[in-house]
Amino acid sequence: MTSPAASNSGFSALVAVASALSGTGTALDVAAIEKAAPGLSGFFAGQNLTAGSSGWLSDAYVRRSAEMDGLVNYESVLLSINASGRLSEPLTLVYPRDGVVTADYPLTLLSSAQASTGDGYRKLAGYLRRPDVQRRIMTQVHRRPVVPEVRLDARFPAVPPELPFPARLDAADALIAAYNDRFRRPARTVYCLDVSGSMDGERLNGLKAALTALTGADSTLAGRFDRFHGREEVAFIPFSSKTRTPQEYVIPAQGPEAELGRIRSFVGGLSAGGGTAIYNCLEQAYAIVGPHTADRLTSIVLMTDGENNEGDDFAAFRAKYPSLQQNVAVFPILFGEGKIDEMNALASLTGGRTFDARTQPLTAVFRDIRGYQ
Repeated sequence: MTSPAASNSGFSALVAVASALSGTGTALDVAAIEKAAPGLSGFFAGQNLTAGSSGWLSDAYVRRSAEMDGLVNYESVLLSINASGRLSEPLTLVYPRDGVVTADYPLTLLSSAQASTGDGYRKLAGYLRRPDVQRRIMTQVHRRPVVPEVRLDARFPAVPPELPFPARLDAADALIAAYNDRFRRPARTVYCLDVSGSMDGERLNGLKAALTALTGADSTLAGRFDRFHGREEVAFIPFSSKTRTPQEYVIPAQGPEAELGRIRSFVGGLSAGGGTAIYNCLEQAYAIVGPHTADRLTSIVLMTDGENNEGDDFAAFRAKYPSLQQNVAVFPILFGEGKIDEMNALASLTGGRTFDARTQPLTAVFRDIRGYQ
């Protein structure tokens, strides 16, 4: 399932499960969330993959379907996977009896649009609502039609009951916070941090700011949900010509400030110098996560601004990869002069994805990655 803090499909699923387990039949409030808490913890104990994107999650599921029993996603995504023929056994779609949250994304014209744009918008909207086009949308991309002239085909059951979203913002916030800190399977993430000489100055300051934001220093709405969560295990391996001593932390479920302060102190003390031994660091990261993948959502983040010029190269790492923990993905961050093709190949090899920090701050990229941890 996707992260409910990063993706609508994940949040909608969380609302549906919490509503069913609370048994109230009304919009969730804090009391109903607490009533459902034991069941939610049991339900999410079975989760072994998360993501910040429904599309990436479906592709990852197809790659790893032999080790997974199911997938929580949009109806159209599940039907598309079945239609693709990429699975050895098609998915059986299960609709919660208590109800679902409809993902309805209207095509909207901005009020600031010029008159000519409005004419084009109305032509496009009219075309998309034509019965023949709606039928093609239903048949080819597995979305339900929105005009009454087109009847649902046999793949689509009657629309399940519509669940209300939490009626208050504090209830939605409490639900996501409780999911992150209490209900979900906790994460274990190893960060390989390039501190070679080319990182000195502004680049290292940007890295420090991004990591410090994850300790709770970012008080924005997004920052509150993207911070390190209760029960999470975090390890940092700074590297340059050689890897430095890994630093490992466990965030307490209650009273995390002292441990978060230790992380801030470590980050503040990072210094740059030396070459770039990317793959030696990754090999050490896999050694750290090796014994800890059964009960946690485990991943590795690689942040480097340059080309590997020390130790093992990508070919050597690829040769060693079959002996490593292959269900742990690497998420490289494109930054500085890093080799784009090589980082993309690394992500593809390990089942991760690349994130681009060349056109946006590292802080934003590290927040995006949190959806995959």
